[in-house]
Amino acid sequence: MRHLLLAILFYLQSSICFAQLEFDEISKRDFISNSVAEYDFVFTFKNIGKIPIKIISIETTCGCTIATTNKMLIMPNDNGNIRGTLRLSDADTQTKNIIVNTDYLPQKSITLSLNINKIELLKISPRLLFWKKNLTLSEKTVTIKVLNRNISIAKISYDTKLIKLKRREGNSSDEFILDMTPLEINKVLRTRVCIHVKDTSDGSMTKFYIHILIK
Repeated sequence: MRHLLLAILFYLQSSICFAQLEFDEISKRDFISNSVAEYDFVFTFKNIGKIPIKIISIETTCGCTIATTNKMLIMPNDNGNIRGTLRLSDADTQTKNIIVNTDYLPQKSITLSLNINKIELLKISPRLLFWKKNLTLSEKTVTIKVLNRNISIAKISYDTKLIKLKRREGNSSDEFILDMTPLEINKVLRTRVCIHVKDTSDGSMTKFYIHILIK
């Protein structure tokens, strides 16, 4: 029995010295547009030790988070990742944890965290334009205000066969107005105007929509 206990102790001490999953980061903090519905994430890791480590399971703290690994058994000096998607709610700040369970006792459970903050890039009012079918055709306006200095309007796209659109300046340099009129009022219509927004700090693009309804 004594020899068995000594062997177990030696194994644990050796494992502590020669095995470890090293993550590039265990916490991600990010700021995204409030129009984004899902956030994709990746945590990369490496086994910097001398014995294999097995990932037994990956748990999330809510049903809104899905996480998987590309490698369940990580050999020494091998790399892998935990990849997933967080389905975002309407909350401005969301914090979620991903728990990685392994067969390596000194590192049995590893907690990865996400801290995602939504920021408002544009204020669009209203987001829905509604006309009653067969009534008088009238022009309606949408006011758009840019709320972030890194944001620029790359383009506005819509179906020119369905809508007449005119853009004009608003009351300030960061505000503009869209005047819109359907080309026909006698048919049911569901369409939308897409505002393509570019973040000049990283080049990323985000789409915002104005919905058009005739019913």
